[in-house]
Amino acid sequence: MALWPCIEPHPSPHVLRKKGPMRMTIAIGALCSDGLIVAADTRVVMSDGATSIGVKVHTEMSQTCSFVIANATEDGNAANTLIPDIIGELEQDDPQNLFDAEINVRATMARWVSQHPHGAPPVQLILGIHVDRPQFPGGRNGGGIELYFCEPPNTMVRKTALDDCRGYVAVGAGSVVTDPLYRALFGGPASTRARLLQISYLMYRAKKDMASACGGKTNAVILRCKHEYPIWVSNLQMDLAEMHGEHFDQVLGQSAWAMIGDFPPESEDDYLRKLIEVCRAVSHVYRNTRFPAWDGTEI
Repeated sequence: MALWPCIEPHPSPHVLRKKGPMRMTIAIGALCSDGLIVAADTRVVMSDGATSIGVKVHTEMSQTCSFVIANATEDGNAANTLIPDIIGELEQDDPQNLFDAEINVRATMARWVSQHPHGAPPVQLILGIHVDRPQFPGGRNGGGIELYFCEPPNTMVRKTALDDCRGYVAVGAGSVVTDPLYRALFGGPASTRARLLQISYLMYRAKKDMASACGGKTNAVILRCKHEYPIWVSNLQMDLAEMHGEHFDQVLGQSAWAMIGDFPPESEDDYLRKLIEVCRAVSHVYRNTRFPAWDGTEI
């Protein structure tokens, strides 16, 4: 298929944290046409530096709300204490609007930090919330669906399709790879299926380019703009979609070479014809990629 060889925040003064490289992994959240998607790899780093495999995406539903939350952290045990607290409080309080949900999450994170007198481990979260209530344009006093970046003790930032991030957020070491790729390639409206394909490529690149920090399988969850339990995507299909990333890289590289590369003028037409054939082949592979949910239903 190839036409040419492939080329390959400051801590507070009173908080003492260990120095050294961040070992956090990768989690991604992105808005789509009928909701949002939150995904994370399955590599978990413990406080002693040991790694293991675990689920870092968590879901729940109350009478009014449904929510999904993922983490990337230096300390998997820390995240595994904070996330159940957040989910438990949201489930118990059952917020009736997005503003109340934000207050709930901030209070839970602040309380968790206060329980670490010598400084809480750094934890970054991606949170998706849907509140099944009427939505008021331009405000949070009603319901609707929102995507957030969260960091204890009280940071909670909405990510919308109209701001610089264009409805996308990533946390962890892998974000240094995925952030510029998303902005350059995918920063526009997309269906659920198209966004899953885009996330599969971003995960492929994070695991490839930051292999020491990112790895394992990918768990992806869809939160729709209606009151239903979040939908888990088959991670087998996410694995298969990520395998296509190598071919997508070839297309990107060959397209760049066609526009700003050095090749004899007499070979340009022949090169472009071959490039079109490669693009069609890779496009066919992606168009035939399907994402069933864990229960087998088509997404």
